[in-house]
Amino acid sequence: MVSTRFLSGGVPPGVPAGFPTHPLRPRPSPASFSPVSKLKNPHVKKQVSLERDRRSPTGAYDASTHEQVAKKKARINRAHRHEVHQKLHVDGAPVEELDLDGLDSKVVTAQRERFKKPPALPLAEFIEQQKGERTQRAGTHAPKAAAAKARKAAKEAKKSPPKKKAAK
Repeated sequence: MVSTRFLSGGVPPGVPAGFPTHPLRPRPSPASFSPVSKLKNPHVKKQVSLERDRRSPTGAYDASTHEQVAKKKARINRAHRHEVHQKLHVDGAPVEELDLDGLDSKVVTAQRERFKKPPALPLAEFIEQQKGERTQRAGTHAPKAAAAKARKAAKEAKKSPPKKKAAK
């Protein structure tokens, strides 16, 4: 059933004149938005996901990365201020005897180190990097494990005498 409440062209009660009476925005055209994925193959979907997703090269979490960036910038600024202070340091000489132009040129030559955050890596590259590191680490504990197994076997052999075979 069609509502005839506003068919006469009137404005609903309580709505100021000139205010739009339809509460919803017009829908975008179907060509601008596709709710269905065009990637139908799961293998292709995985590859696209690995290319789009990115990770920090340090492997740190996002929140800790922000903290580390702030700390590194602060450390760089402290080092620069310390360097400038060291160049301005005079051993108690009176101001009249100071070479202000020389001090000024020393301070100008002190350059602050620039901070550049390393760019995020695509997830595929990050995983390959982790695999490479894992293969390098593989076997680093193997000699210790082998020695521990040998000690354990020797201890077991000392505790229990060899079993005699039953005569037939």
